[in-house]
Amino acid sequence: MKRKIPIILFLIITLFSSLFFSGCKTRKMEPNEVTDFLKDLNSYSSDVSIQIKNDKQTINYNCKEFYRQDIGYRLEINQDRVMIYKNNKIYINDIKNNTKYVAKEDFDNLYSYSFIGEYIRLLYTDENVKYSYKTESGREFLLIKLIIPGGSREINNAVMYVDNKSFKPEKVIIFDDKGNEKVLVEYKKLMLDEDVSENLFAE
Repeated sequence: MKRKIPIILFLIITLFSSLFFSGCKTRKMEPNEVTDFLKDLNSYSSDVSIQIKNDKQTINYNCKEFYRQDIGYRLEINQDRVMIYKNNKIYINDIKNNTKYVAKEDFDNLYSYSFIGEYIRLLYTDENVKYSYKTESGREFLLIKLIIPGGSREINNAVMYVDNKSFKPEKVIIFDDKGNEKVLVEYKKLMLDEDVSENLFAE
């Protein structure tokens, strides 16, 4: 009888251990959890790298982005330009050439696709949003595939990678109509719902 007690204890410990570790596995987030979280986003700031690929070369931009839902976006590009997006206009400060000018919002058909808020807007309007899961470097992501409205052959659709634990967008890959990767946007030091000063959006 004494020999059976250690065996029973061993079985109990094994059972509880298996239940404990199975419960510690990361739960896959539901797509509606992510979309609701992103739709409630009021502001953010982030370092952003933009990599543009064409048949001849790859062009890299190092940027800084600020966003406030009630105002718009601020984009700093390579410390050469500052672009303020608000009131359906783009206020451009070309620091390198010491000039300022205003353009219509549709003047930009590239940088705006780096804004997280633009993809949040598409979540409301795109009826063909597709979701899938992918593991990279031991991390799990929810992939959100969206069609870019009015897109061209070069810029047709985009896939946003959202971290399974933090709900933070990690990157966006933009594809052409043949499925080739054309633009890679990566978010670094992304701070969600940060206290972004209104002064950053002054023209």
